[in-house]
Amino acid sequence: TTLYRLATVCLGLLCAVLLTIIIALSVNYTGVTESLSQANSRMKNELDWLKMENDSLQTKIKILNRGWVFFSCKCYYFSIDEKNWKDSHTACKKQGADLVIINNREEQEFIWRQTKGNKNKWIGLTDASMEGIWMWVDGSRLTTGYWDDNQPNNQNGIQDCVVADPKSHSFQNWNDLDCNSSWQRICETQAVF
Repeated sequence: TTLYRLATVCLGLLCAVLLTIIIALSVNYTGVTESLSQANSRMKNELDWLKMENDSLQTKIKILNRGWVFFSCKCYYFSIDEKNWKDSHTACKKQGADLVIINNREEQEFIWRQTKGNKNKWIGLTDASMEGIWMWVDGSRLTTGYWDDNQPNNQNGIQDCVVADPKSHSFQNWNDLDCNSSWQRICETQAVF
């Protein structure tokens, strides 16, 4: 009988130890489960935020890309909003560009093709500093122009900024206008590869 009692006590102690272990594991499991649940919830919230941020960035990229066209290692922006020449210059700068400087016949034809049949667009040419001395926005002097017939004419003595008139001939479509009038603009920047 002593042997049975000893076995019963040992089994009882073993049961108590096992029960303690089961309770400890259960408490630990519950804690781990709650931690994992909280971590999962945080990750889900972060994932939702990242998705919204991604959607927002994709929308911004679409907006930024709208109007930009690649040609001959440069990117050109053809605006649809209208501003005066100075504000157009500022708007281009804010986009990391400047009003277009037309360097050659191919660039002039490209711009005409992109805008033909549309509204006048400001280019980066002005004689506001000195009448009749046409300067580009980078400070270089005009060497070759693509003026419309009888242009530039400085009508009423107030026409110091230049638009490309897309309704005219491709190689004769520049017109000097009042810098305070509102037109669309063409911005230009070097392409980044």
